[in-house]
Amino acid sequence: MINENNFNECFGPAVSEFEFTVPADYNNDTQIDTFAKKVKGLNTTYYYNDDLTSKNFPKVTNKLEPGKTYKTEIIPILTTVTCDECINFLEKKNSLLVGGQGLTLVHDLKKEEFPKSKRTVSFDKKENLWKCSDSGSHRVPLVYAFTGGIFEFNLGYFGYGCDVSR
Repeated sequence: MINENNFNECFGPAVSEFEFTVPADYNNDTQIDTFAKKVKGLNTTYYYNDDLTSKNFPKVTNKLEPGKTYKTEIIPILTTVTCDECINFLEKKNSLLVGGQGLTLVHDLKKEEFPKSKRTVSFDKKENLWKCSDSGSHRVPLVYAFTGGIFEFNLGYFGYGCDVSR
């Protein structure tokens, strides 16, 4: 378990910082499905996990508000840490946990900000994550940005060591 003094060893400085404004027509309840309809089948979508749906992720700790502007930081994980340690770090920074809704919206608005050849995970509290019936594991929405503008939209496993530096 990392403590506050070890955060700098586990998490690096933001690799990207930007603001975005939530569109007036944003709907938290349907955001993920609306996004899936836009990106599935595009030549820029390498893969889309069919379990990344609004039905599977109906709750989010912090709902984004239409018309509001948010500051976003993409923070690298430098070593293997647990998802709970990541959430603890984010809470200490007073970060909002916006799950799949936030991840898909940021891709809609600022996809060029995703680090290339890296996974970007949008955390939320475990109770708000979909639990896969096959594995019994909670799943975490993520985007992998390939070089050349290609994206993979997938789900990681909550509770396992998170090492998204690959």
